[in-house]
Amino acid sequence: MVLGLEISSYVCEAVKANLEHYFNQKRLLIFNNDIRQIGSLKSHVGCCCKVITCSLLLHDIKPNRRLEFLKGCYEMLAPTGSMVLADTMLTGSDFMDKILVNDWINCMRQQGIQDNEIEKMKVEDPYMFKAITEEELVGLFYKVGFKIVRTIWRNCNFAVIIASKGEKNAVCPHLANKS
Repeated sequence: MVLGLEISSYVCEAVKANLEHYFNQKRLLIFNNDIRQIGSLKSHVGCCCKVITCSLLLHDIKPNRRLEFLKGCYEMLAPTGSMVLADTMLTGSDFMDKILVNDWINCMRQQGIQDNEIEKMKVEDPYMFKAITEEELVGLFYKVGFKIVRTIWRNCNFAVIIASKGEKNAVCPHLANKS
């Protein structure tokens, strides 16, 4: 079973339309909600996910909510589970960081988002226009309790990081009772 959490109803409908076969077989479930609803997702999943993936998410979460979100993911993972995160990262250079934000704004414009809408987003969700450092993110993973955290791919201002609970030979409590 694959579970997804997506804030955009448009994206949820597109996924359902393109992957209808998996929905019909009950192999895919998507929640149209935001990360504040992770509790309802945890109630469906328990603590036995093998892998959780996130893409372009953490930089858009308020700093005080990032740790809470990662803790929720950690709790849903099986003892040997891993989390894979792909996101934009600050480079440490003000010049390059400004280019990153400008590229993001240009992408929005190419998608038809008007400048007045972009300015409104900057006010309502300023974190959408910022990124986090790789060091900050790795630190958050360790703070949550992940044992192994590695950057597996990095290119300019984008990185893919894998974090593992690393509890070898552990048994998921939900699965242990089903034998």
